[in-house]
Amino acid sequence: MHGLFEAKIDGKTCVVEYEPDSDLRDYEQIPLLEEGGIEAFIRREVLPYTPDAWLVEADTKIGYEVSFTRHFYQPPQLRTLAQISADILALEQETEGCSTKSREPVIQLREILGKAKTVRELLKGVKYSIDYYQREYKWHEKQIRELVDDLSNKFLEEYQPAHARSKVADYPHYFLGSIIISKKDSVGYIVDGQQRLTSLTLLLVLLRNLQKDHAKQVNVDELIFSEKVRPEILQSACR
Repeated sequence: MHGLFEAKIDGKTCVVEYEPDSDLRDYEQIPLLEEGGIEAFIRREVLPYTPDAWLVEADTKIGYEVSFTRHFYQPPQLRTLAQISADILALEQETEGCSTKSREPVIQLREILGKAKTVRELLKGVKYSIDYYQREYKWHEKQIRELVDDLSNKFLEEYQPAHARSKVADYPHYFLGSIIISKKDSVGYIVDGQQRLTSLTLLLVLLRNLQKDHAKQVNVDELIFSEKVRPEILQSACR
């Protein structure tokens, strides 16, 4: 637990102290009222997956982290379709008579809908496409860590050790930002949110692998792939 491990040297049982590898160092955010304290958390959540990990008490800090973005950010309200149409009509009236050429028929605007959706509603059994002009996946460790930290902090705001798993469904939602999907020929194309959706899918693949040996598993397969994808593709992605 504290960097001291039992080992046999020349046939004798000894206690050795490992030298830490800074590249493998990681941090955990543990609730202040965690039952059994930090050591109980590490024995339950860390050591089963990393047996040679240990706790550095000198680096342990107790405090509160306040995310100003999460608590004070107010997303701007999107303009309604009526407002957008009014602006287009006003521009047409301003340019009336400026051109002697025959005008092309006015294209009717498709309806723009803004709906709040959960990750399950957004990913369950759905396959999205990406247009050629979209950039490649560019998120690195910094962006992934910020996303995981934000999700963890939001969860820990409500979490109590005595809560049953079913209680989690009543926790407040976390706003991931706007995801814009455009429908073309019955295919959903991601206009904005590709990096976040890809990162969420990668996290779901990781969670699927981590719970393989657990007795109580949460089925996330339907959030990772659709029935149109061959099973061997999913297996390859999850290795």
